[in-house]
Amino acid sequence: RDKKTQPNVRVTSPSEEELTNRQTLFLSALITPGQDRIITKISYIIDVVAVETKSGLAIKKESSVRSSYKPKNLTDGKHNLTIRVEDDFGNFAEQTISFTYQSNS
Repeated sequence: RDKKTQPNVRVTSPSEEELTNRQTLFLSALITPGQDRIITKISYIIDVVAVETKSGLAIKKESSVRSSYKPKNLTDGKHNLTIRVEDDFGNFAEQTISFTYQSNS
């Protein structure tokens, strides 16, 4: 696979190893499609659960993307967030970071 044609994703929020107690988590990333490619799908996954998937997209240049998640069923402790992007040729990229959630209850 030609690296120039592959998409890229970098999680920007939450940060690696962040401790958060927010009632709404803001999940964001900087994404870049590969050369002559279009990002068509973004998935936000906490542990193994897709908390949001956006499809039918047409992202043609480097972009900041964001989603929000209300952690009603998220247990206190360490979790993994994976943001995965897929392009119009089925190429994908993902990045996983760890964060710690501490509820206020």
